[in-house]
Amino acid sequence: MFNSTVQGTVPEQVQGRVFTLLDVTWNAMRLLSLGIGGLLVDAVGIQALFWVGGLLLALAGLLGLALLGKHDFRRAGR
Repeated sequence: MFNSTVQGTVPEQVQGRVFTLLDVTWNAMRLLSLGIGGLLVDAVGIQALFWVGGLLLALAGLLGLALLGKHDFRRAGR
């Protein structure tokens, strides 16, 4: 879904650059999150980190549901 959205939105001439930027950003943030997670585990412990991670995931889900309710899917396809 994400790739299809990017392909439909980004001009064909720059799609390779955009997908490369997205891939580099994704992998860099993944590595950064592992480093930060390791530091946080040392500082607060694994149980607290899991609780905070679960809370952030739940908040992200609630935000997604709230924004989803405002989207008009009938107009999006036109």
